[in-house]
Amino acid sequence: MAAIGTIGFRLPRLVSEMRQWRSALRLGDASVADAWRSVLLVDCVGAVVVLAIGVVVFYALRTRAKSAS
Repeated sequence: MAAIGTIGFRLPRLVSEMRQWRSALRLGDASVADAWRSVLLVDCVGAVVVLAIGVVVFYALRTRAKSAS
């Protein structure tokens, strides 16, 4: 739950950074576009890492089904 909450909290910022990057690309400012791309990439990787840790913890801590035999 915490991982999903963290991703949900970061999602608006990721969308904003994507818009800023695309805007800089349209204006033709390569250095600003590259800076926004780097920020966007770092934040996306961070979100994926948090989500991966959440999935691993979920599957590691879930209860196992009892065997029917």
